[in-house]
Amino acid sequence: MKEKNIINQLNLSLEQKKPLSIFTDPDNESLFTPGFVDKYDKNWLRIKILGNYGYFDGYGIRPLCSIVEIKSGTHYENSLEKLYNRNPSPFFDEFVIDDELNNSSILLSTIKCALKKNIPITFWDKKNYDEHVGFLVDVDDSSMLFHKLLPYGLSAGEFKFYISDIYMLDIGGTMERSYMFLYQK
Repeated sequence: MKEKNIINQLNLSLEQKKPLSIFTDPDNESLFTPGFVDKYDKNWLRIKILGNYGYFDGYGIRPLCSIVEIKSGTHYENSLEKLYNRNPSPFFDEFVIDDELNNSSILLSTIKCALKKNIPITFWDKKNYDEHVGFLVDVDDSSMLFHKLLPYGLSAGEFKFYISDIYMLDIGGTMERSYMFLYQK
């Protein structure tokens, strides 16, 4: 029943073009992703993230099975919507994700778009929920070669990760782009 309710809320948000807050940690209500539903498939949700002042802050990919609660229509989401409608300037330009792969998952499609457009990502692995920030060097259907960045844009080198080991992913947010900007020479 919970899954059906979540799907209904996602569909309603898509239809009405209303922001919502996605909660994925049952023990910590301060960890949530606010924004507009961009797209979802049977396993993944892609949300257009809104920063605290209503500006575009990249996209978040969340596993549908991790969603513990969805809030919409609260003072917080209503305030974000008002701020977003004022067209605030994001720190970095807004972009659209091309879903060129019709039969691919939203996660893989988003990763391939990040590689194609050279957009930095942050992902959390399933094993330890460790955070990895950086950019993609190469991607195939099962793995990715990832150039990890440390704070201040310092390079940690290239690492291979399996796409099946990704728990969550953000693409093109302020933090990711700041690291990338600092890394560039």
